[in-house]
Amino acid sequence: MSQRYLPLYEAKMMHQFDHRYATYEGATEANLNAGILPQSTPEQKADPLYAVEPRYWVDEEEVVLRTTSVPQGVVAAYRAGNASALREWLVREGCSVPAGDADAVAAAWVLLRSKAPPWFVAFRDITSSVVESTAILSLLPRVGVGHTAPLVFLGPGPAPILAAMYANLNTLVFDYTARQKVGGHMTYSVLRQLPVLPPVAYGQDSMVFVVPRVLELTCASWDIWPFANDVWTDADDGLRQAIQQQWEENKAATGGHEWNPPDRAETLRQAQGVGGDGIPLPPFKWDEDRRAVLRAELDAYYARLYGLNRKQLRYILDPHGLSHKELEDILDPWEDPTCSGPHLLPAEPAEDFPGETFRVLKNKEEKQLGEYRTRRLVLEAWAKLEAELGPAQPVNYREMLERERQEQQSAEHHAAEAAGSQRKQEEPADLVLRPSDYSDQAKLKFRE
Repeated sequence: MSQRYLPLYEAKMMHQFDHRYATYEGATEANLNAGILPQSTPEQKADPLYAVEPRYWVDEEEVVLRTTSVPQGVVAAYRAGNASALREWLVREGCSVPAGDADAVAAAWVLLRSKAPPWFVAFRDITSSVVESTAILSLLPRVGVGHTAPLVFLGPGPAPILAAMYANLNTLVFDYTARQKVGGHMTYSVLRQLPVLPPVAYGQDSMVFVVPRVLELTCASWDIWPFANDVWTDADDGLRQAIQQQWEENKAATGGHEWNPPDRAETLRQAQGVGGDGIPLPPFKWDEDRRAVLRAELDAYYARLYGLNRKQLRYILDPHGLSHKELEDILDPWEDPTCSGPHLLPAEPAEDFPGETFRVLKNKEEKQLGEYRTRRLVLEAWAKLEAELGPAQPVNYREMLERERQEQQSAEHHAAEAAGSQRKQEEPADLVLRPSDYSDQAKLKFRE
């Protein structure tokens, strides 16, 4: 039914917070033989209409039918062109049913498409512990994906919470834990073992801090606009105000973009029934320097959410930036009093320490920028957060989850009691069953 083809994404085309990382446009035979694609430039990414060029394309129908949230019987009926079964489904969904078979199939396609996710989260399958980033996840628009970019379905849940979980998966702390597990492939079994913060970790203040930054890092083009719209739709007034402020800060720093969506974005807006309730903001403008600061702020904030102290964060950034005395007990928050400068380096750093964390990232930045910029920015963000929020405190999320579970069980119990009491009041007196109304066998079961 669909006349559209979607890009087939490969893992090397995406990176953390960046679904336009690399493109087949301009790729040479040497690039293809080496499996390395030309990287999109910052100038290209600053264009909200820019999209990377894939090597292959797939039918949109296949993407929709494999991801739409309907019973598989409905998908089978659509594939078989079973108009009768599709009519029954449309009736159950409360839709108007066209008379002709072809029109019924067309109406079913519209509904199937509306029930398919407009965006995905994918991760790179091929990785290692000695690269710049081990856990590489990216939001993608509705596209096809190859086997090297498996999908992660974070829901169901409010989109702002999913945005926070997505940010969690792209932080330095999470990446550090992934490096302890990954040997060559990031698989589903490995991913399930890694420590992801539960939804209870995010209070209102956390959402206001995290979500606007995630949107600026992620939503720099129109093709990923549905994600921003989902977040906006599920956000409360306080979070919407924070998103608006984040966009205005981006515009003040970069010049921003005007509201000038391509036809496909307007069509999607109408198809989703968004109307005037969708996000009223165009994409954030891509800016490399702003993105470095935003990512550092998220890294520092999530380090606090994980309950780390500053010395542990410094260790994750680079253990060779600590002294031997500090490394003797990494759980002890004590820091060498000689630590100084923006990188908090001690007078005698443990340069011969046998371990490493983000050596490739450190070497790359020192070569290109003349310093390990990520470490400086993250430590600056940590100092700012500590000045605003006080020292980081460890949090027992197991206790929080158990407390939430008990509160939910208690609420369900009270609701069931209230419903039972209501039913009892509504029952006629001559229909109330008593033990004496049962046979002897039934009485025994009643007592049990």
